[in-house]
Amino acid sequence: MKDLGVLVTKVKTDHQISSVGVWHTIGAYWHGVEPAKFKDNYKLVKITKDDYPGPWETKGYTYYIPHPSDVGRFFSDYYAKLASFGISHTKCDNMASLDSIASASTFTTSSQDIEESVDVPSLRVAYKNAVKAAALKHFGGADKGKVIWCMEMSPRVLLGREIGFHSGGTRYVCRNSDDYFPTTLDQYPNHIFSNAINATFTSRLNVIPDFDMVSVMPNTHRRPTHVQFQFQSKPDSTTQGLGAYHAAFRAFGAGPVTITDSASRTDTGVTNKLLGKAPESNHSIALQARSSPWVSEAVFDTNLLGSGTGRALRIFSRDSAPGVHGGMVGYWNVRKDNGKVEDSISLDDIREVVAVSPYTKLGKYAIWSHTKSKLFVADFTASTPSISPSTTSDLSISLAPFSFEIVTISAIDNGIAALGLIDKYNPLGGIISHHWEENFHQLEMKSFGRVGFFADAMPPPFVEVGGRFVQCELIAEDSGYLLALDLDETYEDLTITLYHRR
Repeated sequence: MKDLGVLVTKVKTDHQISSVGVWHTIGAYWHGVEPAKFKDNYKLVKITKDDYPGPWETKGYTYYIPHPSDVGRFFSDYYAKLASFGISHTKCDNMASLDSIASASTFTTSSQDIEESVDVPSLRVAYKNAVKAAALKHFGGADKGKVIWCMEMSPRVLLGREIGFHSGGTRYVCRNSDDYFPTTLDQYPNHIFSNAINATFTSRLNVIPDFDMVSVMPNTHRRPTHVQFQFQSKPDSTTQGLGAYHAAFRAFGAGPVTITDSASRTDTGVTNKLLGKAPESNHSIALQARSSPWVSEAVFDTNLLGSGTGRALRIFSRDSAPGVHGGMVGYWNVRKDNGKVEDSISLDDIREVVAVSPYTKLGKYAIWSHTKSKLFVADFTASTPSISPSTTSDLSISLAPFSFEIVTISAIDNGIAALGLIDKYNPLGGIISHHWEENFHQLEMKSFGRVGFFADAMPPPFVEVGGRFVQCELIAEDSGYLLALDLDETYEDLTITLYHRR
């Protein structure tokens, strides 16, 4: 292949890839640029690192990057070349290196030249603005994934006016934690924990939190033989799979879903729960939350990350589709040393999702357990609020290492609650809108899959999909009935109308 453009064209043609991106660092590459190759085209600056070590660097380490006066032209030239090859987005890494500059001076080719000091704060701003301007000129913008900012979790970046807090209405995709390490199992719980904590903060900025890539290959992420697993604790036979442990968490996010797998090795049993297929195209869509998740004050329990047996990390998500009132609670085992979780679903967990404010009037809610495939009802209208069935075993949550549970919550109106795609990690993520009148409920879906409704009494079997009547499965539950139907590719219109008499 003569250049990158040939490769991009081949990838798009052979594998139906719609968009290809390129990774680089904020300094062009680790340790900047090679002076001998760039000094004739761009003015350079020599930077000296402080005692914050970046990759393979020590205090006092020096290297060269484009001068602030030339960095705008540098990245514009760079992105113009990428765009000519068919590249449409970038991942800008090592943003932390801007924080770790102790001093900067103009590059000189002779020991007799006088080095001029360069203002470091101005350099930092110039670099962030250079990437944004280049992306806007050559990709159509730096927001919503055209540039993914990495290693940017510092006040200078997130609270600056270029990317984060003061960046106006533009929302930029920013990596929300340290790297995801596929072969370092001890990092798995910490990756879930830190992303949940950080998203509670970053989602309040003009930032779309990126939880980083995930591997969803079967058989515990088999890697090439030359890559050795680094772990102290091993998953036991009761785990739901390491890929699912992370992929299910991505269903709580609103950022990009990126998968790093060997070709043709992705576990579709996992991805099929995270992704959907829209009827009007052949493209997969990520079925995620419409806003970032959050955690409650319970996260400050010092024993949450301890060993032995204890509580789960609770992650909350609220859905905001028209006519949909509910959300999800995720329970993750993030305990160390093969620790286990013994916990339970509570009214406080449900209230955290559905109570938008202290003045919210709470009603009845259907609750769908992902792992148990079981329905519950939370009733806040009674003099004593309760969850039924209320047996300890039904509401209990037991999680082995690297395991999780998800419950979906949906408001009951006229005896019916729309649960969405119950075969997905985020059932409500498959709903476009929900509308109801006195004698019918109408649900517009965005993806094929298994759709579920809760009914507090046996509903008459009158259900339409796209204007034609269909047969549904009716399953009696302790708390009511589950009405389920499978939307497959024989349907062109995914509008479901459920008629009922009250």
